[in-house]
Amino acid sequence: MERVRGRSGLAVRGDTLVVPPFEAGWLKLGRRSCCLHFEAKSTNDITLILDTSSSPGGKRFGVQRPNSSTYTVIIGSHGNSRLIIERNAKIVVATSHVHKQGEDFSQYWVDYNAGKITVGSGRRGSGCLVSWQDETPHDIESIGLSSWDKHVLYRNVSLSNPVDDDSFSSKARRRSSASGAELMPGEVASLQALSCEKLADSLRVSNCLRTLAVAEDFNKKALVNVVLEFVSMNFVGVVQRHEEIFSLSERDLADILDRDVLNSISEIWIFDVLMLWWGKQAASRDPKTLQNLFQFVRFPLMDAKDLGRIVEMDIFKQSACLRSLIEEARESHSHGDSTSKKGSFRIISGRDIEIVDDGHMARRRLQPRRSPHLKELLYTHDGDEGGVCFFLGTLQGVPVALTNSVSLSASSPHSRFSNPKAVLSRVSLPTSYFEPQYHPETGRKESWWEINLHRNLSCNHYSLRHDASPDGFLRTWELRGSADGKTWTTLRTHTNDTTIQKAYQYASWPIFADEDFKIFRIVLTGPNASKMNPYRLYISWFELYGYLEV
Repeated sequence: MERVRGRSGLAVRGDTLVVPPFEAGWLKLGRRSCCLHFEAKSTNDITLILDTSSSPGGKRFGVQRPNSSTYTVIIGSHGNSRLIIERNAKIVVATSHVHKQGEDFSQYWVDYNAGKITVGSGRRGSGCLVSWQDETPHDIESIGLSSWDKHVLYRNVSLSNPVDDDSFSSKARRRSSASGAELMPGEVASLQALSCEKLADSLRVSNCLRTLAVAEDFNKKALVNVVLEFVSMNFVGVVQRHEEIFSLSERDLADILDRDVLNSISEIWIFDVLMLWWGKQAASRDPKTLQNLFQFVRFPLMDAKDLGRIVEMDIFKQSACLRSLIEEARESHSHGDSTSKKGSFRIISGRDIEIVDDGHMARRRLQPRRSPHLKELLYTHDGDEGGVCFFLGTLQGVPVALTNSVSLSASSPHSRFSNPKAVLSRVSLPTSYFEPQYHPETGRKESWWEINLHRNLSCNHYSLRHDASPDGFLRTWELRGSADGKTWTTLRTHTNDTTIQKAYQYASWPIFADEDFKIFRIVLTGPNASKMNPYRLYISWFELYGYLEV
């Protein structure tokens, strides 16, 4: 278990560490040479600080002290045009590199070995971007995960031994190919390398398994990885079209099932495919194989009905491993916040965070599959630009309220101060409220505001904002979700919640839901903090987060 030290501004969202502007979370190494591998998402610089102190300061600008020396790696510097390495705050290397800012998470690794710093993208040891040797190297004690003037999200952070020098070039950035070869500018690819590139470009559902067999016969690991990624993203079509899927090796099937981008009908469907795979050649396979593969099925994503069906199967009675996994899934259902407790990071105190390196598979089973048809939109901080409504607006270049992407409605008629669309305008509204209306189903008056996304969202967080009113703060209300506008599920209940205390204040809460919904409604179920108008719903901004169908 490795420990990260950071100021109270650091936050953990599920399995993600959120680093605020100019802050740093500090990972104490316990070794002088190492390779740091991580995924990061940002709209500005990604910064790694290698420090000689075992107890460095929290802020990015607080790292240069008389008794401390540093290296700083900045990915996306100079307006996202440079990758920079600094030694004691002086630039020693600057090379061209464009980081995919504001999009999905990107993989990077930073290797430090006896004064040699190597930075790469993708899997550990591959995609070398730059390498530099310090003639008078520092003894590094800590690594800081830091940021510039925007929040940075880090996840899947791991430390390992340094990468072997022979596994990557110490020269300038190289170009990688599906053959696994890295070519310097001007070099000519071999016929075999060109063949691998052609096979990768020609991948289809109809030929992917034959291509996989060829890649494995010639031991082309990079091409194998490309094909397995393709199979994962088209798994439903591959299973429906190819009987050969049931001849996959245990290693290949484990790789496919472990991928977040695995395309599937449902998690119980994945379990059924696994059982079919086992049944086709059960007599010739090691019984331990099935037990090992059960680890890659994300049972907590199944509902109680699906888990109950598995319990009735003979394999459940025969497999202690399966019984343990089903128990784990049921426990996660009974403790809706278990996902946050089993994330990759754990806050120990205001300054201490641990990176948990045990229970890796258990954590992965709690994570939703990141289907290629889903957009991951994570909550970073109050008022951020990473949510569903902002994303839908960026698709058309205007605030989402001005598009036909969503439908908005509220309990009271449209007026100067009661405009459902204004809530999504991202403008600081001085006055924005909705009056109560009689609800025939509940038999009482309710104030509410509603958004219909017209697409499924697996919601895991939501935010709202009070208007400029000095009172009327929300105290008792609910967030509800619906797939059809008729049947509603309460996603979160607030009773005498005193989070909002002042005008224009933001507030955010996590959601633990097992279902996807298209329609979301904020409903005032009790009086607000105003004595004059206790049943008005005051809301001037709203945002949802999670996995959106695109």
